[in-house]
Amino acid sequence: MNSSHRELPSEPAALRHIHQIPGFWPAMLGALVFATHLYYIIEMADHPFFNFPLVDSDTYHRQALDILKHGWVGKEIFWQAPLYPYFLAACYHFITVRFFDIRIVQALIAAASGVLLYCIGRRAAGRGVAVGAVVGAAFCGPLVYYDCEMLAPVLIVFLYLLLAMLMDRALRAGNDMGEKPAATGEGKETSRTPVLWLWLGAGALTGLAALAHGLALFIVPLVCLYLLLRGKGGKSKARRLVRPAMYLAGAAAAIAPVTLRNYLVGGEFVLISHNGPINFYIGNHPEYDRMVGLRPGLEWATLARDFTDAERDSVSGSSRHFTRKALANFRDRPVAVGRVWLKKLFLFFHADELARDYPIYPVRHYSGLMWALMWKWRGPDGWVGLGFPFGVILPLAVLGWWSLRRQRIRLVAIELIVAGHFAGNMLFFICSRYRIPIVAFLVLYAAIGIRWIIDQKPWQFRSFSSHWRPIAAAVMLFLVSNYNLTPMDHPAERAEYQMHLGYVSQMTRKPAEALQHYLAALNDKPDLTEARFFLGILYQDHFKEPAKALEQFEWLLARDPDNMTLLFNKALSLFSLGRVGEARAIVEVLVENDPQNAKYKNFLDQLSQKNVAPPTAKEANKNPSSS
Repeated sequence: MNSSHRELPSEPAALRHIHQIPGFWPAMLGALVFATHLYYIIEMADHPFFNFPLVDSDTYHRQALDILKHGWVGKEIFWQAPLYPYFLAACYHFITVRFFDIRIVQALIAAASGVLLYCIGRRAAGRGVAVGAVVGAAFCGPLVYYDCEMLAPVLIVFLYLLLAMLMDRALRAGNDMGEKPAATGEGKETSRTPVLWLWLGAGALTGLAALAHGLALFIVPLVCLYLLLRGKGGKSKARRLVRPAMYLAGAAAAIAPVTLRNYLVGGEFVLISHNGPINFYIGNHPEYDRMVGLRPGLEWATLARDFTDAERDSVSGSSRHFTRKALANFRDRPVAVGRVWLKKLFLFFHADELARDYPIYPVRHYSGLMWALMWKWRGPDGWVGLGFPFGVILPLAVLGWWSLRRQRIRLVAIELIVAGHFAGNMLFFICSRYRIPIVAFLVLYAAIGIRWIIDQKPWQFRSFSSHWRPIAAAVMLFLVSNYNLTPMDHPAERAEYQMHLGYVSQMTRKPAEALQHYLAALNDKPDLTEARFFLGILYQDHFKEPAKALEQFEWLLARDPDNMTLLFNKALSLFSLGRVGEARAIVEVLVENDPQNAKYKNFLDQLSQKNVAPPTAKEANKNPSSS
């Protein structure tokens, strides 16, 4: 037989299983993430807050409506990072105005984030770990919660994952300077996409993330520093500067239109938004707990009490005011501020999901999914318990990070993003909502940690003796993270939640329910100022009991005697009680202190007439709960 005959080309092997079809795992995992979010949205559809945005959600909603009303450019300098309000405005204009549908759109974005997490995990540690990471993210209670809130984290998580993917590709890719492409974890070489364009895109994504939340700005200097140090291997100084320059150019290209827009509408140069200095002041105040507990509305008026006229009338003036006061705290009370930083460091790694707008854990009473996926057990005597899921994810993530380092694998892009975001949190203040954008990365590391545990079997003596250091570090972090957990039904958080329920009931014309909620809130926390304030308005407007309203306003004024909002409401109550002279005396002082305030001047004119009813407290205050 002639052995030199030509063999026919073999046909590709048939796919034996459905999971071998290209795109199967991304599609299935994306569908799983969407399913968990959809289930939660349906569960929460009857929640009182579902169709009534509060605090920052309300601010974003109002900004979106203002964009639709006054045009896409707007008319004021941005107070908060503008990307999410513009996202909402685009949804309202092109897709839907129903809050249920908005959350469905956000669930789709979360599903896309799940696909990105799978792609990142598969490249870093293989398909099994990637699948486990996405499943973990799909059932991570805080991630699901914030993805479905009308807040910015859903966009930040997506942009961070996309940034990590693009930055990783840029770090691996061969560049225009003739470097050999880096090998991937799968033994294949990356494509030779021009690396400078990749860094330009990475910078643009960082800028977009900063437009969703300013904390992303802290990623920029870390990336630039890394690129400069990484490029020292014999290259000229000019060539080392090319990559960070392209990265900065991309970030500037994303941010510059917002800066220019702020200047055109407000006449002042504000990079993105002007809430940074006040948050910097709050987060570095020696009375950290009290300052972080302040809520937009009545309580925030105390922050501007010592403004000069110039500071009050300009964004740059108010920004300088709070920056100067924050720096004065560092200078005059360094020990106290140092203790605050230690506290913030502890809180960042703690398993408690710290609320920003309103408490998170009460949502478990409305959702079976959250009841299972987000909880705390305080342990014996409240010392060390278990805060799920963060108190489990964090120590596992440490093991995963260590196992990669042992294999000389570094996920540099993720490390830079996490480090920058952590630095931003430390510089301002800590809460669950600001920490959540990096949790998806921690879940990936945790999945790698679980694989390491399965492979190494550290419960066996020989394995433990070789790996006791990372195990000890993970155990110590577990103890710190789960130390002294607060009760899920803490009286202060319960009071704040009741207060918000009362406010929603009051605004939806359910005064009897509102009264019950306010009284329940004050029973748990008698010094909850916002509850007393809204209760006073409820007595004044709905129940026509000005004497009870006056009692609430006087209680508040005893603790904040110069609050002009409280003084005005006291004058309304006095007028309703027939004590016109006392009301006029108060309003005359208000007009003297703020002669441009039309509300005060009109009421003073009314007080000089007979048989004229005063404005209602609701009309006078114009939604004081909104930030």
